[in-house]
Amino acid sequence: GAALVGRMAAKRGEGRQARVEGRDFRGRPSSYVRASGEAVVGLLAYDVCKPLTEEQYDRWLFDEHYHDLMANPHLEKLVLHTVSRDKKAKLSSGATIENKVGFYRLCELHFRNQAAYDSYIEWFKTNVIPQERTPAGKSAFQFYHLSEFETISRGSSPAALTALHPSAASACASAAAPAPVASPVATAAAAAAAAAAASKGHQSSPSARAAGAEQTVLVVGSTGNIGGEIVRQLRARGGLRVLEASRRASVASGQVPLDIADAASVRALDVALPGGIDHVVVCCGASTFGALETFDSGKWEGNCAGKLMAVSRLIVMLANGQEVKCLRPGGSITVTTGQSARTVNRMWPGLALNNAGLDSFIRCCGVNPPRGVRINAVSPALVRETAEKAGLPLEGTVPAPEAAAKYVELILGNATGQVVDAGAQTVFEKSHQTS
Repeated sequence: GAALVGRMAAKRGEGRQARVEGRDFRGRPSSYVRASGEAVVGLLAYDVCKPLTEEQYDRWLFDEHYHDLMANPHLEKLVLHTVSRDKKAKLSSGATIENKVGFYRLCELHFRNQAAYDSYIEWFKTNVIPQERTPAGKSAFQFYHLSEFETISRGSSPAALTALHPSAASACASAAAPAPVASPVATAAAAAAAAAAASKGHQSSPSARAAGAEQTVLVVGSTGNIGGEIVRQLRARGGLRVLEASRRASVASGQVPLDIADAASVRALDVALPGGIDHVVVCCGASTFGALETFDSGKWEGNCAGKLMAVSRLIVMLANGQEVKCLRPGGSITVTTGQSARTVNRMWPGLALNNAGLDSFIRCCGVNPPRGVRINAVSPALVRETAEKAGLPLEGTVPAPEAAAKYVELILGNATGQVVDAGAQTVFEKSHQTS
């Protein structure tokens, strides 16, 4: 237990992730991913005060204290480690350690950064928990430390590993008098409720987080007209943490590195987003323009891989929560299709396949989706700002703010399995000529 709170010997990287190459003790090539961010984690160890039994203590934790802690919007999540009573831990050498500090549980309290932790403390100064609901007389605290958060994992391909967050917070300070906080949050009940709601028709409950908790939205493709407007509208609402993802993410940009066409890059999201997210919005995906005779088999496969395969695979990986675990139960995925799915145009077979395929995919997988994750799409007509830049007719185009509003409704609503139009495509029928 004490090893978990020791100061980490290695100097932290400045908010980045990198693959470390080397050799193991057998002389074989080895590599791992070292990732750091600005997150701060509180490490709180405690025993149960007598004469309470562990069962009585846990009843208080789950029925009262967890609810009180998660009422604070600055707390991201808690992770619970109950110490085994009958299993003895051994080092890699086979040796055992004589533990000088014993306790019932170790709780991790996760915060976005040092500022979030400070705000967490201030919040409880103005929102005081009644004395009878506090840990006083229930939790026998052993230690409470703040720590930097760093992960060492097998990771993914080197191409997918680039910068992630601003500089990591330096917070290995010991707390002499722990605040009256403890224990992890139980999300299983909320996840079950979300799944139950999803089974009742095409509706699902909001992300499985406590009421009032700040939710995190990841917008993929935020540099485009629609994506940029979605970011603006979500931030204008307040109460939401909005992150942006890009293939060209850099340290300076503060964006999350993600290439949806690379499965390894998608898997790396768990490293880039250790605190988890509630909603994912996808405003990207590449389709190939051109008549059928311009394709060969390789070019056609590339067309399908760029959007239909990339977007549908991303949904599968996020919704199932097996390969990628960062999307919380009860969250949402909203993607972009397009009205070329049902607009006959000789130059659009590649566009039509990708968008029509995604439309059908969304409607099917949005029925009773796994973990209560809502899955929807917006199908925009030609965006007015795009048409203006390209010198195309503006008839039937949709302004980016109007299209973005459709996404926001789906992100924050309860619908699932829906494909919602934004505007109405009225040009480019039959051919790419409008006359």
